[in-house]
Amino acid sequence: MKISLVLKDVLNIVRIPLWYVSNVIELKGEVKFPGVYQIKSGETLGNVLNRAGGLTDKASIQASVFTREELIEKERANIDKAVEDLRQTLASNSLSTSQFTNTVDYQTANKVLNDLTNIEPIGRMVIDVESIVNGNSDADIIVKDGDTLIIPNITPAISIIGEVFVSSTHRYNESLSVEDYLNLAGGVREYGDASNIYIVKANGSVVMPDNNFWFQGDQKSLLNPGDTIVVPRDVTNY
Repeated sequence: MKISLVLKDVLNIVRIPLWYVSNVIELKGEVKFPGVYQIKSGETLGNVLNRAGGLTDKASIQASVFTREELIEKERANIDKAVEDLRQTLASNSLSTSQFTNTVDYQTANKVLNDLTNIEPIGRMVIDVESIVNGNSDADIIVKDGDTLIIPNITPAISIIGEVFVSSTHRYNESLSVEDYLNLAGGVREYGDASNIYIVKANGSVVMPDNNFWFQGDQKSLLNPGDTIVVPRDVTNY
């Protein structure tokens, strides 16, 4: 039906509800159609991935990296606070003359300050992309403007770092346990804290095995391609 307009009529053209042209998310890596996608308010990551055609056969889904702009700002604020707190601690120690005050290694402290100042926040948020792709609505998240999802194609390997004799990376073998990989790295050094070994998963999450873990037979099931075994230093062993 056509409506003729006459003098002093007002015609309003409204925006599609919940649609914002400037709000976008970027998909990178092993996505069938990677690129920048416009999003509407309340849209989920699973829906965007469907629009992008899903993932390729080469996707290392467990190593996905999801970042968010607002988390970058939050991390930067936390870093700035940590730097300021450390500076105040150093100032307090330099003014104190108490014999009970611990001696401060200012050279080391200044290095820590410089390292903190130079940290670039990435705003990473650990999410279960595999569950999202499989249609688990409980794992899905609502995307926001500036979000980025990277689906890499990683080499199937396990890295061992920290207080081991040779920090190294070995091809992933599902028949090898955490202890096997430690042995491949030469074992734990004298100052390594073997009781607090932890695993950084490929998606950024951290697994802290409990005390019974080393006596159980499921060490192998804990590891996936792209994981890193970390042996921390025993700071009490001096």
